[in-house]
Amino acid sequence: MELLCIEQEYEPIALFDSVIVDDDRTLTNLIFTEEHYLITGSYFKCLQTELNTNNRSELASWMLEVCEAEQCQSEIFPLAMNILDRFLALVKLRKGQLQLLGSVCLFIASKLRQSKTISPQKLIYYTDWSITLNELTDWEILVLSKLKWDVAAVTPNDFVDPLLRRLCKYSTLIDEHQNRIRKQTMNMIDLCSLDFNFSMYPPSMIAAASLISAINDLLKMIKTHFVVYRSISSKILYQLHEMTGIEKVHKGCEHYVLVLD
Repeated sequence: MELLCIEQEYEPIALFDSVIVDDDRTLTNLIFTEEHYLITGSYFKCLQTELNTNNRSELASWMLEVCEAEQCQSEIFPLAMNILDRFLALVKLRKGQLQLLGSVCLFIASKLRQSKTISPQKLIYYTDWSITLNELTDWEILVLSKLKWDVAAVTPNDFVDPLLRRLCKYSTLIDEHQNRIRKQTMNMIDLCSLDFNFSMYPPSMIAAASLISAINDLLKMIKTHFVVYRSISSKILYQLHEMTGIEKVHKGCEHYVLVLD
Protein backbone atom coordinates (compact mmCIF):
# COMPACT_ATOMS: atom_id res chain seq x y z
CA MET A 1 0.00 0.00 0.00
CA GLU A 2 1.30 3.40 -0.92
CA LEU A 3 0.61 6.38 1.30
CA LEU A 4 0.35 9.78 -0.30
CA CYS A 5 0.65 12.85 1.88
CA ILE A 6 -0.32 16.10 0.23
CA GLU A 7 0.31 19.17 2.30
CA GLN A 8 -1.65 22.25 1.36
CA GLU A 9 -0.48 25.71 2.27
CA TYR A 10 -3.38 27.53 3.82
CA GLU A 11 -3.91 29.62 6.89
CA PRO A 12 -6.31 28.10 9.43
CA ILE A 13 -8.89 30.68 10.51
CA ALA A 14 -11.17 30.31 13.51
CA LEU A 15 -14.83 29.77 12.68
CA PHE A 16 -17.31 32.52 13.43
CA ASP A 17 -18.71 32.00 16.94
CA SER A 18 -22.15 33.56 17.21
CA VAL A 19 -22.38 32.70 20.92
CA ILE A 20 -19.44 34.98 21.74
CA VAL A 21 -20.40 37.73 19.30
CA ASP A 22 -24.04 37.85 20.40
CA ASP A 23 -23.26 37.85 24.11
CA ASP A 24 -23.78 41.35 25.54
CA ARG A 25 -20.79 40.85 27.82
CA THR A 26 -18.50 40.80 24.78
CA LEU A 27 -19.54 44.29 23.70
CA THR A 28 -19.55 45.57 27.28
CA ASN A 29 -16.01 44.32 27.92
CA LEU A 30 -14.72 45.78 24.66
CA ILE A 31 -16.15 49.21 25.48
CA PHE A 32 -14.80 49.01 29.03
CA THR A 33 -11.30 48.09 27.82
CA GLU A 34 -10.87 50.27 24.72
CA GLU A 35 -9.91 53.50 26.53
CA HIS A 36 -6.84 51.79 27.98
CA TYR A 37 -5.22 51.54 24.53
CA LEU A 38 -5.84 55.10 23.32
CA ILE A 39 -3.17 57.76 23.08
CA THR A 40 -4.25 60.91 24.88
CA GLY A 41 -2.70 63.57 22.66
CA SER A 42 -0.53 64.37 19.67
CA TYR A 43 3.01 63.14 20.22
CA PHE A 44 4.16 65.31 17.31
CA LYS A 45 3.65 68.47 19.38
CA CYS A 46 5.87 67.48 22.28
CA LEU A 47 7.97 64.31 21.88
CA GLN A 48 8.46 63.56 18.17
CA THR A 49 9.93 66.89 17.09
CA GLU A 50 11.83 65.32 14.17
CA LEU A 51 8.69 63.66 12.77
CA ASN A 52 5.37 64.94 11.42
CA THR A 53 2.00 63.54 10.37
CA ASN A 54 3.16 63.16 6.76
CA ASN A 55 5.94 60.81 7.90
CA ARG A 56 3.38 58.72 9.73
CA SER A 57 1.04 58.68 6.72
CA GLU A 58 3.83 57.51 4.40
CA LEU A 59 4.81 54.77 6.84
CA ALA A 60 1.18 53.71 7.32
CA SER A 61 0.65 53.48 3.55
CA TRP A 62 3.73 51.26 3.25
CA MET A 63 2.54 49.06 6.13
CA LEU A 64 -0.88 48.67 4.49
CA GLU A 65 0.78 47.67 1.21
CA VAL A 66 2.77 45.01 3.07
CA CYS A 67 -0.44 43.68 4.64
CA GLU A 68 -2.10 43.52 1.23
CA ALA A 69 0.91 41.82 -0.35
CA GLU A 70 0.97 39.23 2.45
CA GLN A 71 -2.84 38.87 2.38
CA CYS A 72 -2.99 39.53 6.09
CA GLN A 73 -6.22 39.32 8.01
CA SER A 74 -8.08 42.60 8.38
CA GLU A 75 -7.18 42.96 12.06
CA ILE A 76 -3.42 43.14 11.50
CA PHE A 77 -3.03 46.65 10.09
CA PRO A 78 -5.16 48.56 12.67
CA LEU A 79 -3.47 46.68 15.53
CA ALA A 80 0.00 47.40 14.12
CA MET A 81 -0.87 51.11 13.87
CA ASN A 82 -2.13 51.12 17.45
CA ILE A 83 1.14 49.59 18.67
CA LEU A 84 3.10 52.10 16.60
CA ASP A 85 1.20 55.13 17.92
CA ARG A 86 1.47 54.02 21.54
CA PHE A 87 5.23 53.47 21.17
CA LEU A 88 5.73 56.85 19.49
CA ALA A 89 3.87 58.46 22.38
CA LEU A 90 6.56 57.09 24.72
CA VAL A 91 9.89 56.98 22.87
CA LYS A 92 11.56 59.72 20.82
CA LEU A 93 12.55 58.47 17.36
CA ARG A 94 14.69 59.57 14.45
CA LYS A 95 13.12 59.69 11.01
CA GLY A 96 15.45 56.95 9.74
CA GLN A 97 14.11 54.52 12.35
CA LEU A 98 10.45 54.74 11.32
CA GLN A 99 10.41 51.89 8.81
CA LEU A 100 12.15 49.62 11.29
CA LEU A 101 9.49 50.44 13.87
CA GLY A 102 6.71 49.85 11.34
CA SER A 103 8.18 46.44 10.45
CA VAL A 104 8.36 45.47 14.11
CA CYS A 105 4.76 46.54 14.73
CA LEU A 106 3.55 44.42 11.79
CA PHE A 107 5.62 41.51 13.07
CA ILE A 108 4.09 41.73 16.56
CA ALA A 109 0.54 42.25 15.27
CA SER A 110 0.76 39.24 12.97
CA LYS A 111 1.94 37.10 15.89
CA LEU A 112 -1.08 38.16 17.91
CA ARG A 113 -3.87 38.01 15.35
CA GLN A 114 -2.78 35.43 12.76
CA SER A 115 -1.86 31.79 12.92
CA LYS A 116 0.72 32.46 10.20
CA THR A 117 3.19 35.19 11.17
CA ILE A 118 4.70 37.51 8.59
CA SER A 119 8.22 36.13 8.27
CA PRO A 120 11.13 38.38 9.33
CA GLN A 121 12.82 37.72 5.99
CA LYS A 122 9.76 39.02 4.13
CA LEU A 123 9.69 42.17 6.24
CA ILE A 124 13.39 42.77 5.58
CA TYR A 125 12.72 42.29 1.85
CA TYR A 126 9.85 44.80 1.90
CA THR A 127 12.18 47.40 3.43
CA ASP A 128 14.56 46.84 0.51
CA TRP A 129 17.04 45.34 2.97
CA SER A 130 17.36 48.60 4.88
CA ILE A 131 17.05 46.71 8.19
CA THR A 132 18.69 43.56 9.56
CA LEU A 133 17.30 40.53 11.35
CA ASN A 134 19.13 41.50 14.54
CA GLU A 135 17.61 44.99 14.43
CA LEU A 136 14.16 43.53 13.92
CA THR A 137 14.39 41.14 16.87
CA ASP A 138 16.11 43.68 19.13
CA TRP A 139 13.46 46.27 18.43
CA GLU A 140 10.71 43.72 18.95
CA ILE A 141 11.92 43.35 22.55
CA LEU A 142 12.26 47.13 22.86
CA VAL A 143 8.68 47.79 21.72
CA LEU A 144 7.26 45.04 23.91
CA SER A 145 9.17 46.21 26.97
CA LYS A 146 8.18 49.87 26.52
CA LEU A 147 4.53 48.85 26.18
CA LYS A 148 4.94 46.44 29.11
CA TRP A 149 3.96 43.54 26.84
CA ASP A 150 0.40 44.89 26.75
CA VAL A 151 -0.05 44.82 22.98
CA ALA A 152 -3.31 42.89 22.54
CA ALA A 153 -5.18 46.15 22.04
CA VAL A 154 -8.87 46.58 21.29
CA THR A 155 -9.25 47.77 17.69
CA PRO A 156 -12.26 49.00 15.66
CA ASN A 157 -12.35 45.62 13.92
CA ASP A 158 -13.26 43.94 17.21
CA PHE A 159 -16.52 45.91 17.29
CA VAL A 160 -17.65 45.25 13.72
CA ASP A 161 -19.24 41.82 14.13
CA PRO A 162 -20.94 42.52 17.49
CA LEU A 163 -22.43 45.77 16.17
CA LEU A 164 -23.33 44.43 12.72
CA ARG A 165 -25.02 41.33 14.14
CA ARG A 166 -27.20 43.52 16.34
CA LEU A 167 -28.07 45.87 13.48
CA CYS A 168 -29.19 42.89 11.39
CA LYS A 169 -31.98 42.33 13.92
CA TYR A 170 -33.39 45.79 13.18
CA SER A 171 -33.16 45.75 9.39
CA THR A 172 -33.67 42.96 6.87
CA LEU A 173 -31.81 45.08 4.32
CA ILE A 174 -28.67 45.07 6.46
CA ASP A 175 -29.10 41.36 7.15
CA GLU A 176 -29.28 40.57 3.43
CA HIS A 177 -26.17 42.61 2.60
CA GLN A 178 -24.13 42.07 5.76
CA ASN A 179 -21.13 40.51 3.98
CA ARG A 180 -20.84 43.52 1.67
CA ILE A 181 -21.30 45.92 4.58
CA ARG A 182 -18.69 44.10 6.65
CA LYS A 183 -16.09 44.22 3.87
CA GLN A 184 -16.74 47.90 3.20
CA THR A 185 -16.55 48.66 6.92
CA MET A 186 -13.16 46.97 7.21
CA ASN A 187 -11.89 49.02 4.28
CA MET A 188 -13.11 52.20 5.98
CA ILE A 189 -11.30 51.24 9.18
CA ASP A 190 -8.06 50.79 7.21
CA LEU A 191 -8.47 54.25 5.69
CA CYS A 192 -9.11 55.63 9.15
CA SER A 193 -5.94 54.02 10.49
CA LEU A 194 -3.94 55.86 7.85
CA ASP A 195 -4.93 59.22 9.34
CA PHE A 196 -3.31 60.22 12.63
CA ASN A 197 -6.32 62.34 13.63
CA PHE A 198 -8.37 59.20 14.17
CA SER A 199 -5.84 57.51 16.47
CA MET A 200 -7.33 59.41 19.41
CA TYR A 201 -10.92 58.36 18.69
CA PRO A 202 -12.34 55.36 20.61
CA PRO A 203 -12.34 52.20 18.45
CA SER A 204 -16.07 51.77 19.06
CA MET A 205 -16.76 55.20 17.53
CA ILE A 206 -14.57 54.45 14.51
CA ALA A 207 -16.34 51.11 14.03
CA ALA A 208 -19.77 52.74 14.36
CA ALA A 209 -18.83 55.54 11.94
CA SER A 210 -17.42 53.02 9.46
CA LEU A 211 -20.57 50.91 9.68
CA ILE A 212 -22.93 53.81 9.08
CA SER A 213 -20.75 54.99 6.20
CA ALA A 214 -20.82 51.51 4.61
CA ILE A 215 -24.58 51.25 5.10
CA ASN A 216 -25.11 54.71 3.59
CA ASP A 217 -23.07 53.64 0.56
CA LEU A 218 -25.31 50.59 0.23
CA LEU A 219 -28.47 52.71 0.43
CA LYS A 220 -27.12 55.03 -2.27
CA MET A 221 -26.16 52.08 -4.46
CA ILE A 222 -29.65 50.59 -4.41
CA LYS A 223 -31.08 54.10 -4.99
CA THR A 224 -33.17 54.21 -1.84
CA HIS A 225 -35.79 56.96 -1.77
CA PHE A 226 -34.52 60.01 0.13
CA VAL A 227 -37.19 59.84 2.85
CA VAL A 228 -36.57 56.12 3.41
CA TYR A 229 -32.81 56.74 3.30
CA ARG A 230 -33.02 59.37 6.06
CA SER A 231 -35.32 57.19 8.13
CA ILE A 232 -33.06 54.13 7.97
CA SER A 233 -29.93 56.21 8.65
CA SER A 234 -31.51 57.87 11.68
CA LYS A 235 -32.63 54.53 13.12
CA ILE A 236 -29.18 53.00 12.59
CA LEU A 237 -27.48 55.98 14.24
CA TYR A 238 -29.82 55.69 17.20
CA GLN A 239 -29.18 51.95 17.57
CA LEU A 240 -25.41 52.42 17.33
CA HIS A 241 -25.59 55.13 19.97
CA GLU A 242 -27.61 52.84 22.24
CA MET A 243 -25.22 49.93 21.75
CA THR A 244 -21.95 51.80 22.19
CA GLY A 245 -23.03 54.43 24.69
CA ILE A 246 -20.82 56.98 22.95
CA GLU A 247 -21.93 60.60 22.93
CA LYS A 248 -22.04 62.56 19.67
CA VAL A 249 -21.78 59.51 17.42
CA HIS A 250 -23.53 61.47 14.68
CA LYS A 251 -20.91 64.22 14.79
CA GLY A 252 -18.18 61.60 14.73
CA CYS A 253 -19.73 60.01 11.65
CA GLU A 254 -20.04 63.32 9.83
CA HIS A 255 -16.41 64.21 10.58
CA TYR A 256 -15.30 60.74 9.50
CA VAL A 257 -17.10 60.84 6.14
CA LEU A 258 -15.95 64.43 5.53
CA VAL A 259 -12.28 63.55 6.02
CA LEU A 260 -12.41 60.37 3.92
CA ASP A 261 -14.28 62.07 1.09
